[in-house]
Amino acid sequence: MLADFSLFTLHDAIEVHNISETIKGDIDQLMASFNAVPWDLATGAWLNKEEGRRLYAATRDFLVTPRRNRPGFKSVAQFLQSIEAVFVDLNRPIEYKVDAGIQKNNTITQSFKLLSDGNLANLKAIIAALVRDIQRSANELGSSIESNSYSRVGFASAFLRGGLPLTRNLAAFLNVPAGAPNVAASGVLWQTLVSVLSDAIEVFDNTVVKPDAQFNGSRPIKPLNVTERDKYHSSAQTANYHKFIAKIEALENRATAKPEANLLFDLLLTLLVHNSQAHGLATMFNTWAGHIEKIEYVVTGDLDATAKAVRATLSNLANALLSRHVGPIEDASDNQPDQKTGKRGSLPYLLTESHSTSRRVLHPEVKAFLQRMMKD
Repeated sequence: MLADFSLFTLHDAIEVHNISETIKGDIDQLMASFNAVPWDLATGAWLNKEEGRRLYAATRDFLVTPRRNRPGFKSVAQFLQSIEAVFVDLNRPIEYKVDAGIQKNNTITQSFKLLSDGNLANLKAIIAALVRDIQRSANELGSSIESNSYSRVGFASAFLRGGLPLTRNLAAFLNVPAGAPNVAASGVLWQTLVSVLSDAIEVFDNTVVKPDAQFNGSRPIKPLNVTERDKYHSSAQTANYHKFIAKIEALENRATAKPEANLLFDLLLTLLVHNSQAHGLATMFNTWAGHIEKIEYVVTGDLDATAKAVRATLSNLANALLSRHVGPIEDASDNQPDQKTGKRGSLPYLLTESHSTSRRVLHPEVKAFLQRMMKD
């Protein structure tokens, strides 16, 4: 897939900036903050001062920078700023040399940006707006803590303090249209990611597994299938892997038949949700939407409308991701994963280790063939 879409430049940039590991750590820390919030207290029949302080303080820490140093925890605001930092990295020019023999009057560009200045500016603007909305909610929670005043309605009011601007900005950032899975990117985050993918693709070529097509039947070719020599092949998760690959192949067939504007978005979501951390984040969005639905029972009017709109954005995103998930593809029995590629079956593992099974060693059948050729 990486070769078919010629995404080597993007892959190299991700490796150079260590983006994958950074985002993995940030997601884990964000989920730790989310799980530390006693959400059940927000909809309980009664909220005493001790419970109220615990709920309000944990929610404030989840939304903005924690009031104290808490290693292993990251707030929503910090996570958004981490996302921005990743895109700032992708906006930095990638320099490459152009041979003097083909360079004429310095007309050939010697640098390339995976993310344009305009797209970065749009992303930074919406993140800044979201952080302001979140800060308003955190300030409201903080004021209640200082006054020692807690209630279910008060919590909902503070949590949704961003109101209409929060609703609009969250939808503008994350929105995925509800309905059929074959939809176009809508939120700024997804439009930016699709733009990065699109700009990184030089050409699409749906390659085949066997090399026969390269010779047009001019000579007999006997392909050597080395799939079983990949350590991942014996994993119980390979059944899910075949379902996952079938989805990728279906997307590539669509690209071959008729390129679609929303195909890259479909590919992006399919790849993302099969990363264990991203799948956990999608599950968190779904759980968060469930908590907000319960909050709707204790609010009315504008707060109820805000809650419903926020829930819809989170639910649509969670559904768009989880509906593409075929099940875990990482090898659960891999207790000593490689630091760089992760567990067997992870996307980095498949892109490097599995992809190199045919060339990492000189297989006996290939060696015997070469020896026969040398004798001839």
